[in-house]
Amino acid sequence: MYNRKLRLLLACFTILAFVLAACQPAASPTPEETEPPTDGQVGGSVSVLAVWGGDELDNFRAMIAPFEAETGITVEYEGTRDLNAVLTTRIEGGNPPD
Repeated sequence: MYNRKLRLLLACFTILAFVLAACQPAASPTPEETEPPTDGQVGGSVSVLAVWGGDELDNFRAMIAPFEAETGITVEYEGTRDLNAVLTTRIEGGNPPD
């Protein structure tokens, strides 16, 4: 009985140690990582995979135009009618859309 309680107590302390280790704060970011660009532009690109075409695609592009202008981020749209197959292939290949 005493041995069982000791093992249970040891297991609890081990779990507590892992939890506390996982809760340690991450390394502090460098000033370059925390300061926003001075011109307000972030840059880069975001990929979007969807089934839109025609008016839906025009509306999507109109919606993202202010975002692109404000951030400098380019939205790269890729259209497909077989979303499940393309998405599955891209994920399995390690190249999913954003």
